[in-house]
Amino acid sequence: MRTLAFSGSKDGQNLVFPPVALWVTVGLAVCLLGLLIALAAVCRRKIKESCEELRAEEEAKELEEAKELEEANSAATPLKS
Repeated sequence: MRTLAFSGSKDGQNLVFPPVALWVTVGLAVCLLGLLIALAAVCRRKIKESCEELRAEEEAKELEEAKELEEANSAATPLKS
């Protein structure tokens, strides 16, 4: 089993970096990356749903306005016999 050694102390002694710490660091980085990807997917889905709801509300409002305009036009025109 290899260990990484580097001179990081004041007196020049080599400090040993345990391989377990390296694997824990890599594992945590991978988990963090996975969580970020999951967060991005959830946010994208929520934004898409929000946009679809806004479009549906706008379409319903336009339909309601068109219906009101149609009713106003039919009420304003006299009936021909």
